[in-house]
Amino acid sequence: MRWAWRTLLLGSLLLLGAMAWRATAYDLQFLQGTRAYRADRYREALERFVRARAISGADSAVWAWIGDSAVAVYRNPPPGGWEKDRAERLMETAWGGYAGAVLRSPLDTWSWSGLADVALIRGERQDAVLGVDLSEIDRRGRGVLDAWRGAALVSAKIAVELKPSGYRELDVVTTVYTSTAQLDAARDAVVRSARILPAPSFHTWGGGDPLVKRLYDAIMPALREGLGRAPTFERSGLHLDIGRFAMDQRELADALVEMSAAEASAANYYERYHAQRGKAQVLEAMGRIDEAIAVWDAVLRSVLAVPADRQQRGVLLYRANRKKDACRDLREVVRDNPNDGNGRTFAAVACEEAGDIETAERLLREGFIVPTDSTTLARGLIDFYLRTGRRNVADGLVQAWTRDYPEREEFRRWAQELDAAAQ
Repeated sequence: MRWAWRTLLLGSLLLLGAMAWRATAYDLQFLQGTRAYRADRYREALERFVRARAISGADSAVWAWIGDSAVAVYRNPPPGGWEKDRAERLMETAWGGYAGAVLRSPLDTWSWSGLADVALIRGERQDAVLGVDLSEIDRRGRGVLDAWRGAALVSAKIAVELKPSGYRELDVVTTVYTSTAQLDAARDAVVRSARILPAPSFHTWGGGDPLVKRLYDAIMPALREGLGRAPTFERSGLHLDIGRFAMDQRELADALVEMSAAEASAANYYERYHAQRGKAQVLEAMGRIDEAIAVWDAVLRSVLAVPADRQQRGVLLYRANRKKDACRDLREVVRDNPNDGNGRTFAAVACEEAGDIETAERLLREGFIVPTDSTTLARGLIDFYLRTGRRNVADGLVQAWTRDYPEREEFRRWAQELDAAAQ
């Protein structure tokens, strides 16, 4: 009897040890997978989550992470894209991941949306192979869908029914409706999502891709309505986000309204700086150069100003034919970024056109120690001497470089060009 109890106790301890090992091994793979995913190492993340599932597939979360990781790998292909078989395996893995998640947790709207996303990708891949004619587009607009788009729409609708206020769920159903040419339904969904979360950068439709004008015209009033319900301390940032969205859509009048509102509602110097930068960029895009320069003046008074801000003002000053001011700004930018050859060349051009020949020469000369450091700047210096009537200096430099670097074919070619021009 005592022997039996000892055996039972030992067996229990071994079982508990095995369970503890499995739990520890699962947690380790899962944790490393989430870290890899958040560091954009999607292939590693997928491998980790698959290993975690092999240890224990009871948790729906690991299945959802497999779906997310497989889709992320698919959307970050190597140069030249994925081979057909590899792409299909990734889509099968993603579909299996999301399907496994909803089987274990039927209320998981994230995974229902993931199924819709994968189904839509597979439908688009099918279109790329078979092609789409006008009659097919018409059928889709009337709600007659192929198998993959039908699966996408059903999954997306389930997600929205389970979570009517979920902006990801509404974004996915919007994408499906847009893909199937059901623009009225897409408009209704995108308006709901914009009202719930008036931050375009959080939405798939706010990623910079051009929208159908009907959708844009529906989104903007919804964004502004949602913004009106937002806390006061968030409004400047939301106006800025909406302004960037409008700018991406080339709706510059709307963008200017939002950037101005972001500036007016700024609660601190950080918000004001970013709002003014956005406003200056919109004014520049509208061709209102003098107004843009005035706003850049305000930007540069901020403690957050960076050399790129001064460079942008310098470019606009040059466009406004204020060459002396442009020379000042651009040479200061070169001082902060001495290795920027293009910036140095542009600054030299601005200073030369402003009549500051000495500064223009110094900017070019200080860009390299030996001409092989930057043949672009070296050639720019030769052309500068030719333009300013100092041909003898240009000839002397090219002859010296040809002698000192006989292996450099471009120096020999420059010497030949100068000789030909002299004849």
